[in-house]
Amino acid sequence: MKIKTIMFDWGGVCVKGKLAEKVGKKIGPRMKKSPKSVTIAYLKYCWEYQTGRITAKEFWKRVQEDLGTSLTREELIKSHVTARELNKGVIELIKKLKTNYKVMLVTNTYKEYYEHSNKRYKIDKIFDDIVLSYKIKGRKPEPKVYREALRRARCRPEEVVFIEDKNKHLIPARKLGMRTILYKNQTDLKQRLKKIGVRW
Repeated sequence: MKIKTIMFDWGGVCVKGKLAEKVGKKIGPRMKKSPKSVTIAYLKYCWEYQTGRITAKEFWKRVQEDLGTSLTREELIKSHVTARELNKGVIELIKKLKTNYKVMLVTNTYKEYYEHSNKRYKIDKIFDDIVLSYKIKGRKPEPKVYREALRRARCRPEEVVFIEDKNKHLIPARKLGMRTILYKNQTDLKQRLKKIGVRW
């Protein structure tokens, strides 16, 4: 079956590293807290926030309270949205793939992070379509996320390649019949794409 659509995750694929860990290392010392404790406070409410079940105000209030920090909401938000660097090699590959395939972003994220990243990197110009967890009120690995991505792709599961850095987020995609690639690095990604017939 010919591949028509290639779906990418954002964190750990298009940008480097895991957000929660990056944030912990970045602002932990400022609060005289261990990076791990900052990471835990962020992840504790992340699911509710990324699926739109709590507001931004409520999310950051909870994080502030858990950390007992005097850092303002604005300072905490800034630490999150500037924590990671673009994986330029992957972005260049996506731009090349776009000439032959529909390329989509399917990511767990929240409003401030996406809007800042889009302003900074023009994400909506890189991808043909974008599925954001906070907008659809669902978060990978929930099956509804993959079904929504397929609906927007307008193609059959076997015509899709789903690229992720977390194996647990690939399981639902495989169950639906999509081809999957666990992202490790740029070289490995290119080799795996070529192996299944993807060209650019």
